[in-house]
Amino acid sequence: MKRIILALALSMILACGAVLSYYHLHVKPFWVRSLTYEESSEILITQGSSSQKIIAQLADAGLISDPLSFRIMATLAQHVQSYKAGEYRFEAGMTPQQISEQLVAGDVIKRTLTFPEGWMNAQIIKELREEPLLHGEVHTPPEEGMLLPETYHYVRAMPRQEIVDSMKAAMRTAMDSAWQKRDASVALESPREMLILASIVEKETGVAGERAKIAAVFHNRLRLKMKLQSDPTANYGLYRRTGALKTRMMRADVEDVSEYNTYIIEGLPPSPICNPGKASIEAVAHPDVSDALYFVADGKGGHVFANTLAEHNRNVAAYRRAMRATKE
Repeated sequence: MKRIILALALSMILACGAVLSYYHLHVKPFWVRSLTYEESSEILITQGSSSQKIIAQLADAGLISDPLSFRIMATLAQHVQSYKAGEYRFEAGMTPQQISEQLVAGDVIKRTLTFPEGWMNAQIIKELREEPLLHGEVHTPPEEGMLLPETYHYVRAMPRQEIVDSMKAAMRTAMDSAWQKRDASVALESPREMLILASIVEKETGVAGERAKIAAVFHNRLRLKMKLQSDPTANYGLYRRTGALKTRMMRADVEDVSEYNTYIIEGLPPSPICNPGKASIEAVAHPDVSDALYFVADGKGGHVFANTLAEHNRNVAAYRRAMRATKE
């Protein structure tokens, strides 16, 4: 009798093992089985959405086939109270469990906005306002020059002011670092003066290798109490009065009286004239060792530098001849 019972028990164990093995190989729980949708799907979970609404969205998007079973799985895993709002991209073939875990992690779609070096605040705020996936207004626009031009990440419905605040914080960090590590020869009184000069360098050249050379010219002029005589500062003064920048500066423009026109005022203007990038800030913090006091365009996108006015005048004459030749 005992042998019969033992044999039956052994048979039941083997049968159960076979069933469990088959189940494991062929009948996995639905939440660890990949679904058959072949394309990624994007959905927006709004702030304050209930778990019931979120699960209904997943079902409507074809991401889950059995909302009730999904809820049971998510409840047992203690997920349902931890879903986060945002815009999600669920890749093709994800399992319900993976979808639930992504909602808990808040792994939302991240987008980028890139602001070019040298943009003014008005241009940056306009770009933010025209981005339809952002939310709200810029309530506290900063002073000109206080936003660091870089690439910033954002998520759908992020407040525009939040990006502005991030740009301000990034500029403070960049300025503090540059000021602490500046060369001993830098003839400036404060990080603010460094920012103002960096904004002028930013507008004077788009050639990376020239920034430190142009910074050296302006440092030399400041030490010698010479006027900076920078066209972009005069242009910015015109912009503040008219709302438009000149594409080509004329003699009358550089004679225009404003507190920003460094052909007229001595030293630096009262504030930055644009938002400089890190490269221009670093150029001002670490200018070239040079005696140059002048520079003029070379007609090829760069500049020619000179130590004396006589040399500079020759460079200007050569530039004008080259410009006339291109028009003939």
